[in-house]
Amino acid sequence: AESRQGGRAAELRARGPRAYAPALVNSVRAVHKETGTTVFDPGDPKSVFAFDLTVVPEGRPPYRVEVHHPLDLQNLLHRTSAVVEYDPRQPWRVVVPNNPPGEWLARAQRLDPEAVRAAGGPLRAWPAGFQILAMALVESGLLCWWLLG
Repeated sequence: AESRQGGRAAELRARGPRAYAPALVNSVRAVHKETGTTVFDPGDPKSVFAFDLTVVPEGRPPYRVEVHHPLDLQNLLHRTSAVVEYDPRQPWRVVVPNNPPGEWLARAQRLDPEAVRAAGGPLRAWPAGFQILAMALVESGLLCWWLLG
């Protein structure tokens, strides 16, 4: 999780920068905290809640991330929006705060789920630009193979 944007969230750094953002709640499920497999008893001490969220930061495109926490923070089992706290320099570092500021709760409640889903794209497990880099490496390898072979 340390090097990914999207995918499973990493914890915030102790002294790192922080910002709030509204988020769309795509789903909430109980999972085993070590394996990540779905469990049917959220009260099991080996389970945590997996919040699949689309974060909508100001001035940036929305992105999806999964945050694990042992408690249903902000009562997200019954809500369609939330507030997250994230690191603007490393946006995969996301937490769901227990008591976010009221201003941000109001912003989250005004989210248009359809517009966010359309802009959010799929859950990404690699940093932005990784696919382009990977494709360039594959193409250069093929070119070398063709030239030398």
